Amino acid sequence: MKNQIYEPCDFLQPYVKYLYIQESLRESSFKVFPDTNFVLGFQYQGSISYSHENKIVPLSNYGVTGITDTYRIFNTSKNTSSVLVKFNELGASSFFPFPLNELFSVSTTLENFFKLSELIYIKEKLFFAKTDQERIDVIQNFLISKFIPEREDHLVAMAISHIQKTNGNIRISEIQKKLYVSPSSLEKRFKKSVGTSPKKYASLVKFQNFLKNYKNSSSLTDMAHTMGYYDQSHFIHKFKSFTGENPEHFFLRFHS
Repeated sequence: MKNQIYEPCDFLQPYVKYLYIQESLRESSFKVFPDTNFVLGFQYQGSISYSHENKIVPLSNYGVTGITDTYRIFNTSKNTSSVLVKFNELGASSFFPFPLNELFSVSTTLENFFKLSELIYIKEKLFFAKTDQERIDVIQNFLISKFIPEREDHLVAMAISHIQKTNGNIRISEIQKKLYVSPSSLEKRFKKSVGTSPKKYASLVKFQNFLKNYKNSSSLTDMAHTMGYYDQSHFIHKFKSFTGENPEHFFLRFHS
């Protein structure tokens, strides 16, 4: 499977982490772990689905997936090609004019937000484009045309900064005190702009940081402590919900 990453243009850099073109020449399945970012996708060849509760759920040719707190297994048909956009934590709120928590753990078609005729036109432009860079430019121009000015919530941006600086190991009550905001107000504004609660966001940041910094020599006790869990069984339960696997089996498979 090909995954070619592209940096966003200057205009989109504050909102988009990166764009990438994904191509699969043969049928394939792959697991995607929970993350803190919305993903928008335009599929211009083939078909993609994901497995959920022993069911195969087909994805739209043009869709968006919100933040999720569990893994998903995606399936691609032969000769599947897509352009995907991974937003920054607050980036998606500048393109979708509704509370983002409505898309928590949801993958839905862009037909719910934009004109179908426009989406079909974009898909055709992607299909007939001669180069991958042309396809990236098509999607960037589409996003720029949908930009909503002055959508970023600066208080939420500061809350995100506190969570990221501590790798998720911070009490939300401490953030509330630092920002002089009530629990209900922070919760509401965070969900609206990010797509999930500050507590759940912090747990995802903690998990992603853990995956990046894991060392083969770590014991389960060390793992639990690194992720801020003092109860090993709680850590194992949480890890399995994120990955579908026991942590020992997971790292044996990925780091052997």
